[in-house]
Amino acid sequence: MNKWDPNNFNSFEAFWAINVFEIEHYVGLLSIAIYLGLSMDLYRKQMKKGVNKRIAYILTCFAFLWLIWVPYTIVDAIYYNFDFPVSEFYFFYILLTALTYAIGFIGFRLSKQITTKRKVEKTSEMQELVKVFTIKMEEEKYYLDSNLSLKSFSEKLGIHPNKTSMVINNLMGYSFRDFVNSYRIEEFKSLANTDNVKSKTILGMALDAGFNSKASFNRAFNKFCKISPAEYLQKISNK
Repeated sequence: MNKWDPNNFNSFEAFWAINVFEIEHYVGLLSIAIYLGLSMDLYRKQMKKGVNKRIAYILTCFAFLWLIWVPYTIVDAIYYNFDFPVSEFYFFYILLTALTYAIGFIGFRLSKQITTKRKVEKTSEMQELVKVFTIKMEEEKYYLDSNLSLKSFSEKLGIHPNKTSMVINNLMGYSFRDFVNSYRIEEFKSLANTDNVKSKTILGMALDAGFNSKASFNRAFNKFCKISPAEYLQKISNK
């Protein structure tokens, strides 16, 4: 815009300065008042749950800044007919923006803490499922099915796949694939330690253990055992 002189305004600038700029101030004050009221009310309701007290401090600063802004705007409207330049309000805009981001940042941190707390609360409930998964996998040997998937495994146990995935990921520390492959690796080792191991190939034992390809077997074996299948067989043959 031109210098803050109404005589230098073109028609659009004049309309903006006379109408929109005035409305902007009133709407801004009203929206911040509503935001503060709702935020304070929500904070009071959550106090018993141990909400971070820093939010209260920031909201107090918000309210204090708003209380300064109101008379400042009223003086501008009544005595100066909104002739204060926009730059005179930069101080408020910058502080309000900083406070808003501060509340958002603290809220984000709190949401992560709440999520972690909920996971801990679920641990005792889900711990039983860890036992179920382990017992069923060992007794039923579901891992021998090369087509076993998260969905089919969950269906066998009558559990929703999302819950199965959550327990395996968060409580057992595995992806579903690694969880199944850990049993297949142990099955391969068991087969490799039998008397008739010389009559079988590495791939043959891998397929018998539930793997569906040589590549997936080699990848899983190296991940869990840190050596190749051939090196493992050589190692046990020297014992």
